[in-house]
Amino acid sequence: MSLVIRRATPGDIPAIRSIEQEAPNAAHWRDHFYDELFSPVSPRRVALVATADDGSQSEQHDIIGFLVAREVSAEWEIENVVTVVQHLRKGVADALLREFFSFVRQENANAVFLEVRPSNHPARSLYMKWKFKEVGKRRSYYRDPVEDAIVYGIDLHDLA
Repeated sequence: MSLVIRRATPGDIPAIRSIEQEAPNAAHWRDHFYDELFSPVSPRRVALVATADDGSQSEQHDIIGFLVAREVSAEWEIENVVTVVQHLRKGVADALLREFFSFVRQENANAVFLEVRPSNHPARSLYMKWKFKEVGKRRSYYRDPVEDAIVYGIDLHDLA
């Protein structure tokens, strides 16, 4: 199986929404957030999707992961990186991050930030692999269950 990473389209929203709702560690968004993904008046965002190319001739492949981030000045905040359960630990999130970092470098970004649950060890390991550093905490940030958020950041000049 090879992965294809591409920019999301409005037609991808139902799949993104379904994946987000089924992932216990994902940030769970309000319904109108999906409309904001492609709105010209909301904060500038990038949404990437990962599809699995199984070698078939079909051009339609199922979305197996996504990444959404928003621009804040010359910095970016990753709002969600989610992989469907059947494809966890198969390089999907890594490939999404690789494509995202390629994009933000072209945008001349300085840094990237994100929040993650302390209990989400696989995600934390992935972020540390990419050289993110813990830069802060947000007390009682998450609900169901209540948990602090670890804030990670990376100076893109440090990313080789």
